[in-house]
Amino acid sequence: MSGEKSLYNLGEKTVVVWNKIYKRELFNDIRFPKGKYHEDEFTIYKVLYKANKIVDLNLPLVYYRQREDSIMNSKFNLKRLDALEAFNERLAFYKEKNLDLPKRCSECRKENKNITGQKM
Repeated sequence: MSGEKSLYNLGEKTVVVWNKIYKRELFNDIRFPKGKYHEDEFTIYKVLYKANKIVDLNLPLVYYRQREDSIMNSKFNLKRLDALEAFNERLAFYKEKNLDLPKRCSECRKENKNITGQKM
């Protein structure tokens, strides 16, 4: 499938970086933001959009290990709100590129608002 189509069909699978294999060229002009938690949420949708072809395998090829000191296992910290900023940037990207929101984002599509309540 194309990168644009994958953004719609893959939904939340598009957020994380660890479950994919990439061509180096996709990152030529895309970088992870420095100093942000959830940096993959700021980045991966741009990489997928840029891809000419994406293959989705429903096979367990990766073992995901959660460390005790990982972000996801840590206590609440204001930096975790970076995910909200990333989500708003992603919505703005979809609007700028005139893309349909992912299947699993039905609430966003229904309300057509970003998480700050502003009309998109």
